[in-house]
Amino acid sequence: MDIAPDVRPEKPWLLRYPWQVPHQCEYPGGNAARLLIAWAEQHPAASVPAIGASWTCASLLRSSRRFGNALHGLGFAKGDRVAVWLPACVQSLVAFLGALMAGAVVVPIDTEEEEEEEEEAKRRLVDTGAVALVVSDDRLPGIASLRDGTALRTVIATSAADGRSALLGRLRSLRHIRPGRQGIFLPRQDGIERWSRLLGSFADTAVCVEADAANDAAMIRYTRGTTGVPKAARLTHANLIAGAVQYEAWRYEDEEALLRYFADLAFGRRDYAARERAEYGLAEAASAVLAQPPNRFRMPGTTGLPLPDTEVRIVGESNLEPLAHGEVGELALKGPQIAASYWNGKEAAEGTRIDGWLRTGDMAFMDEDGFITVVERKINRIRKEEGPIYPRAVERELRKHPGIADAAVVGMSDESGEEIVQAYVTLRQGYRVSVSQLQRWGLERLGSHEAPVRYEICDQLPSHRRLREELMSGNNLNNA
Repeated sequence: MDIAPDVRPEKPWLLRYPWQVPHQCEYPGGNAARLLIAWAEQHPAASVPAIGASWTCASLLRSSRRFGNALHGLGFAKGDRVAVWLPACVQSLVAFLGALMAGAVVVPIDTEEEEEEEEEAKRRLVDTGAVALVVSDDRLPGIASLRDGTALRTVIATSAADGRSALLGRLRSLRHIRPGRQGIFLPRQDGIERWSRLLGSFADTAVCVEADAANDAAMIRYTRGTTGVPKAARLTHANLIAGAVQYEAWRYEDEEALLRYFADLAFGRRDYAARERAEYGLAEAASAVLAQPPNRFRMPGTTGLPLPDTEVRIVGESNLEPLAHGEVGELALKGPQIAASYWNGKEAAEGTRIDGWLRTGDMAFMDEDGFITVVERKINRIRKEEGPIYPRAVERELRKHPGIADAAVVGMSDESGEEIVQAYVTLRQGYRVSVSQLQRWGLERLGSHEAPVRYEICDQLPSHRRLREELMSGNNLNNA
């Protein structure tokens, strides 16, 4: 295989690609749903990942087509936003695929902070102008206050029973429509539709609205908001198609890679906490951008290599010039799977997008073979005169203490204004450990530069974002 034309000094990772993985891919146009439709039609008996053998690709297609036709029957048009607030279940995938088929834009609602989830869900509904919302039954008691002030016209409620058996859903539908005909459907006056009634009222005839892949939005996905208010990345059909093609090319040994890709999108797997599982992605990218190669060239301890057509640089604070191998800097990305803009023309913080490059806000380094290791979120970095401290490394060491169940490390200013390392820890059941014991242990394992100066023993750890907010407001967590 002739790889010389592709392999340049700034792309050393290409030499580590398996021979089966292309350096560049070809991407079709149109509606991204067509990729999965074509695959499912060729593999009708394949089981849907993480759902169970009772749901095959054939049943997934039938239900997704019913959902897409139902959206049209309810009067929704191409470009309307459909929000999905569900756990990882078959209804998530059906709603996701069916909405794409109907030409709608999917808005997943998957909040990280449980205390703020209703507030954040409402903010996303208002921000995107969503006209439909798919929710589980347990959220119906608060649906009136959630709808107030939004553009929602229809709420589609579902339960675990709706997803238990594809056969059950098919038999239900036969009571509502005749073969080859769409039944007469009268929307409920209160705007709350039952999943089973809705899908049972519409035929599973093929539907797939044409899309201008490069310009039409397919999905609006929110960042975690670690640097402030979560941003809404506008992923086009072209972004989703690129992610699918790259994902399938990288996982060439997995015959169901395409199906898994769409399931990951529907189930909200992004911003990969999988940074810990040797794979890296973010809300602005339709698929992982870094992953371990599926061959003997895997490099444990690193995050992985860039996927095909993905450009990566480790850059400094002031420009996009790549740093030397091994030097820690900010991870910058460019590729066809990465969103070019944010919803409603809103942009991220100044300087995060330059000449097509996305500065991710993650600190990382690249070795001579092109393997990337993601170190820490830039905002979590603790600045010290002797050099920066990365909380994740300190947390990893603290968890080795036999009495510590979990740890979160942040920087905070002391009386002199200097930034010091503060650790919040939870203890394993049955252990009693004093702060002075933790301080001695930390100095022995980490040294005076990285060891936390202060410890707080807690009942439960909040996220790093919540810790920073609490510290800025002057609040303290409750001690155990």
